[in-house]
Amino acid sequence: MKTLLYLAAIPVLLAGCIKDPQPPFPPAEKSDFLMKRATQVDIFDPGEEGQIPTYTKYIDEWTYNDQNKPVSRRRYSNNFTSNDTNNIQLDQRDTLYYDSQRRVVRFEKFDVHYNKIIEKDEFFYRGNERRIHRHNSYFNPNPMQVDTFQLTENEYVYGDTLCLRIHKGWFTQKTDTIHYVYRNGNSAYWFSPGEVDHPVGYAEYDNKKNIELTWNLPQGHLIFSLPVTGEPFPLPDRNNWIYKGQDPKSAGYRGDITYDENGLIVRTYTKEYTETTIRFEYVRARP
Repeated sequence: MKTLLYLAAIPVLLAGCIKDPQPPFPPAEKSDFLMKRATQVDIFDPGEEGQIPTYTKYIDEWTYNDQNKPVSRRRYSNNFTSNDTNNIQLDQRDTLYYDSQRRVVRFEKFDVHYNKIIEKDEFFYRGNERRIHRHNSYFNPNPMQVDTFQLTENEYVYGDTLCLRIHKGWFTQKTDTIHYVYRNGNSAYWFSPGEVDHPVGYAEYDNKKNIELTWNLPQGHLIFSLPVTGEPFPLPDRNNWIYKGQDPKSAGYRGDITYDENGLIVRTYTKEYTETTIRFEYVRARP
């Protein structure tokens, strides 16, 4: 009964919990540029005599259809080859499927090494709405041994600055509701019912267009992912995060950021425990 009463109160919470009007979510899908490739190189140097540094390289490549929508992503790496970043091979193939309104309805991740699909996602919408209402994720936690999938369910409720994610995980089988708060179009913090006075989250942003929007999807970050530390907020940020995480000490950091003449991030560099360089490449969208 408590759950029913809480769900019935959601519209009131969304309308009155936070008074800070924002532009409609999500941002417009149309992007003049599309992300074509992201290359990440990690160098870990143990710093001890007799131990050699470890070099890891990942390359993600996206393919788009005539409507400038992503239809596939291929991931390459040297994980299964050697410590040589010039010796990479295909690891995964992701495929997206759309409905007649050009909304993503299914996503499949195929692992080349296991020769099987290891993740499947389904997306559901209300009427002509373009924001995801419900998201079912099927994940195989042990593809080497079994072919069974575990189900994680997410339902989203949207407000001006406050969004809810009603989550049921496969491991605990418990249903949790998480509140996500946005400021100036960017995710700020999150909290669970009864913890309004103890929110979690820390983020700093630049003033450029979020490069995740160059996937030309209203919520592409729920399908693909770039290196990021933090909670998967329901809606994309307007700008690029510089720091993001639970608190300042644990937040992910993009380090030195380089932009191109269009204001898009083309390189980030950090050097802490691991030296990480990420390069982004784009192509102009079809007219």
